[in-house]
Amino acid sequence: MTDYSSEDYSKYRLQRAKETIQEVETHIKNGFWNTAINRM
Repeated sequence: MTDYSSEDYSKYRLQRAKETIQEVETHIKNGFWNTAINRM
């Protein structure tokens, strides 16, 4: 079993949030409004 600290988890979640923002920007640029809204 791997033990992760709360700091590790926070860093992971912050990185995932940044990736999601990039995904949403791509969906908006390509006109996929429903998908962008869903991801937000």
